[in-house]
Amino acid sequence: MRSKDIKLGEEELVLKTNIKKESPWLYFLDKDGDISRGKMGALISVNPARYAKPEKVKRLGIKREKGFLYRINEDGDIISQLIL
Repeated sequence: MRSKDIKLGEEELVLKTNIKKESPWLYFLDKDGDISRGKMGALISVNPARYAKPEKVKRLGIKREKGFLYRINEDGDIISQLIL
């Protein structure tokens, strides 16, 4: 749990990763708490629709807290934001 009071919408640095983001990749925190990347709308086949699997960039195992949005910012660092 967090030690200080955080206001709705306020951002907090979770982890500085120093990942260099490349275009046209979309970077995100996956369900395992690791940083992954994938291409937006990367279809392998159309009928039935199958998408390319994202690739793991860095294994971190970050535990998410309920009510927070986690994202990778422009500098490649992980940010959390209170949403509920």
